Amino acid sequence: MGINMAIKNYFVNGITAHGYIDFFSFNIQGLKKVFVLKGQPKRLKSELINSIVMKYKDNLSNIECIHNPLNPDVLNAIIIPEINIAVADGAELHISPTRDRVIEQIDIDICDNSKLSIFKEDIVKAEERITECCDNARKCFAEGLVIHDEWEKCYIEHTDFEKSDKLASDTIELLIGSKIFNKKAVVKHRFFGASTPNGQFDYIDNITLNMSNRYLLKGRPGTGKSTMLKKLAKASESHGLDTEIYHCGFDSNSLDMVLLPELSVCIFDSTSPHIYKPTKPNDKIIDMYEICVKPGTDEMYSHEIDDISKRYKTVIKQGIQWLAEAKSYQDTADDFYAQAIIPQQEKALYDSVTKKLNRYYDNICNTFQHINNLFTN
Repeated sequence: MGINMAIKNYFVNGITAHGYIDFFSFNIQGLKKVFVLKGQPKRLKSELINSIVMKYKDNLSNIECIHNPLNPDVLNAIIIPEINIAVADGAELHISPTRDRVIEQIDIDICDNSKLSIFKEDIVKAEERITECCDNARKCFAEGLVIHDEWEKCYIEHTDFEKSDKLASDTIELLIGSKIFNKKAVVKHRFFGASTPNGQFDYIDNITLNMSNRYLLKGRPGTGKSTMLKKLAKASESHGLDTEIYHCGFDSNSLDMVLLPELSVCIFDSTSPHIYKPTKPNDKIIDMYEICVKPGTDEMYSHEIDDISKRYKTVIKQGIQWLAEAKSYQDTADDFYAQAIIPQQEKALYDSVTKKLNRYYDNICNTFQHINNLFTN
């Protein structure tokens, strides 16, 4: 255990043009236990989660780090598949118990209530402003989606969708072919990127690091990139292949990447705002504009596209500014909570959580040791 440690980074929630989206439940399928951190401040929860990563990163082969889109430096959760657990911020993510999963709540409230009462009114105001700013960001992104639809219309009329459908079929045949796994596919929905206070941000390089074959999907809005990815996801699931589906952080109804871990292959939208070029030996480009769109379409609509692009960028920038303001209020609220923390209780909290996790870690180590003994004796 722990020889080839991999930390995978992604998002499961965020503010999109369709509102707030949370895919966390798809990513904890099969886990036996989820520890839910309750209370404030948010920063303390992230530091606690990060301390767990630091503690186990040299002894486990895989940890999944789920980041906060309002501040990617903050962790909303971690998933440790080897010991079948997750640790999550209960205020950020929706977590429901199932027949096979136990939810254990951990109260991290180590604040001095008498000190906290001094800041109560300011905290309430900050939290109200966070909600207001995030809603304004959503409105901007929704307006941006309407403008983006205008952009798509420029290309839809000049896209040969018979060619697009054939390209999708050929791509599915190339990536999956006749491979069929006699099992139910595990399908996980995620985001590889998000609209953050500092602009668009993604973890594509990290997520695709160990993929033997990467296909970079090029094209224009409305030329069928997301449709191809949806067809691929449906086909992979029907073939029993575990499938990671990465939605667009702006338009969550659209797909940006499909990753098939059992085949070590992925295909992702490599257009703005996440433009990538081939950097690995087996990287290949699939250009839908070149294959499916009438030549000269860019030039034909150059003036319209220029106007649409400017309006789109303006409204998205406004949305990002609202997110930046929301983050500033979140930082303010966290600062108030931090001033009320009882220092001597902080170490006790860390020790308590570590002790709980050690039980699971020790069990898995004992299991591995038992298996090793069976083969060596």
